[in-house]
Amino acid sequence: MNKIKINFNEEENEILTKRTDNLSQATKLVEQKSNDKITYLTFNVNNIRYAVEQSYIQELHSEISPKKIPCVPKFIKGIVNIRGDILSITDLSLFFGNKAIAERDNYQMFRLKNKNIEFGVIVDNIEDTLLLSKADIYAFSNSENPKMDQYIKGVDKDMVNILNIDSIMNDDLMIINNNNS
Repeated sequence: MNKIKINFNEEENEILTKRTDNLSQATKLVEQKSNDKITYLTFNVNNIRYAVEQSYIQELHSEISPKKIPCVPKFIKGIVNIRGDILSITDLSLFFGNKAIAERDNYQMFRLKNKNIEFGVIVDNIEDTLLLSKADIYAFSNSENPKMDQYIKGVDKDMVNILNIDSIMNDDLMIINNNNS
């Protein structure tokens, strides 16, 4: 078999390297699915670590500044305009019945979406991703705040709270109407 030798310039080599890396990442994703593992985004709120399934996350933002609006529950920090989409911004800590995230001019945020609802979640710090199987998630009950139990699937070995996003997104409190205040 004859070997073909191709000489690339630096720019072409860089493009091919990026393509190779992208294919490698795609291969890793296929391997992850075959191992029944799910990728989670980890974040920190009031020194508590949480994780959410990456499939619900539409995008990340390093600096947003919500505009306050009247007559909404306290856990709604306001709204932002993201490329023409008006998005409500949620403080999950307040939603869970815990202490609010510290007030500041700008927050880090990720955008959650499922078939029924879409909103932003402000956090103290977006950390990293985790790859977990169901066996990696351990049952956990929060005796300090039993309300959180319905929103937590469990914890991993590092005590990261794995959120049940469907439970949060389908909660009646997330639907803003004139009866909520």
